[in-house]
Amino acid sequence: MTDTASLIETLEYAHAGSRGLDVRIAACVKLDRKDIHGRRFVDVFERFGWEQMAKEADSWCIPHFSTSFDAAETLFPERWVLARLRRGPQHREYQIKLSLPVPESTSPKEGRQSAGRHAKLPLALCIASLRATIA
Repeated sequence: MTDTASLIETLEYAHAGSRGLDVRIAACVKLDRKDIHGRRFVDVFERFGWEQMAKEADSWCIPHFSTSFDAAETLFPERWVLARLRRGPQHREYQIKLSLPVPESTSPKEGRQSAGRHAKLPLALCIASLRATIA
C-alpha cells in the first residue's frame, strides 16, 4: 500500500480532522514550506515524523486541510474541478466527486474522476483530492 493509499484509509476512518492529519496530508502532497532556519518541511518531517511535526504545525503555517473547506479545496490537483458535492442518504455523509475534463469537452462527466465520502466535508474533499493524485 502506498503512502497516499494508507493516508486515504486513515482519513476514511477518522472521526474528525486534526493537526496530525493536516501534517500527514502536507507531507503527502510535499507542501513546500521552510522555517526561519531555511529547513524544508518535507525534510524535517522525514526526520522527525508526523507526531512531532503535529506539535509544530502552526509554526510551519500548515493549512487546516482536515477541518477547513477552503484549505481542503487547495488540494485539488491542477485542472481538476469539483463535479459534484451532495449529502448522502439520511444526510450522514458528504459525497464528493472531482473530475479532470478532457480538453475538448465541457462536461465534467467525461474524463478521469475521483470520489470521496465522509461525514465531515473537509475530510471528504481531502480523500477525493488524494485519490485524484493517484488516479
